[in-house]
Amino acid sequence: MWRGIVKARDAVARGFHPRLGTGNSSLWYNNWLGTRMIAQRIPFVHITDTNLCVADLWRHGGWDFNQLYTQLPDEIKHEISIVQIPQQPVGVDKILWHEENDGKYT
Repeated sequence: MWRGIVKARDAVARGFHPRLGTGNSSLWYNNWLGTRMIAQRIPFVHITDTNLCVADLWRHGGWDFNQLYTQLPDEIKHEISIVQIPQQPVGVDKILWHEENDGKYT
């Protein structure tokens, strides 16, 4: 059974996607992308950037990585750049299952 779970893990993980609310999640220390905390995926977070939240990277309806002191790998920049920024930020940031209307995996 465990081998079956491990084999299905990656396929199931691809079915989830982030839906941003107000963007108040910590950019580095919350798993708002659904692929682990960004701080766990890079060597270090520059001290100037430690208190940034997701919404701090929103500029004119797009993502602005130029204001970061922390170097992000292109892979992570790409993951972030495909996340849609809400036009009317409301609610909490969450990870949803894209196959269901309510966003819940069943």
